[in-house]
Amino acid sequence: MARKSRTQPKQSTDTLKALSKVYKTAIYVRLSAEKDETRDRKTLINQRNLIKNFVDQQMDMEVYDIYMDDEISGTTFVEVR
Repeated sequence: MARKSRTQPKQSTDTLKALSKVYKTAIYVRLSAEKDETRDRKTLINQRNLIKNFVDQQMDMEVYDIYMDDEISGTTFVEVR
């Protein structure tokens, strides 16, 4: 009787891509404040950096786009990269 190989067959590139699915993630940052004097632009940048760092650390996520809503209504977006 012939001996069988115990090695695993090599997986194709398509199989590896399917196993390691990466989700494209959009980041939306918004600052809500009633008065202009209480607004701090740094908090928007900090929010963006915090979320971007989190997504960058995830194996299954990548930043697709970043949207920031500063002094604009919630229906209008400003794209920032």
